[in-house]
Amino acid sequence: MWIKSAQREAFPFDICNLSDGKPVGVKSRLKTLTPFLDESDILRVDGRIDRAAVCYDVKHPMII
Repeated sequence: MWIKSAQREAFPFDICNLSDGKPVGVKSRLKTLTPFLDESDILRVDGRIDRAAVCYDVKHPMII
């Protein structure tokens, strides 16, 4: 998937930290998005919208 490849190129340290169960770095551009890796290892946004009655892709958009 090209999104996964683009994310690996743009955010290698953040993905490495998340893969190891660590948070993203304090100086990461993604810090305010509360990023996580989904079951396919795609970076997604987390947050309060998690409780909304909308589909998964709306609750947790991919980071591009």
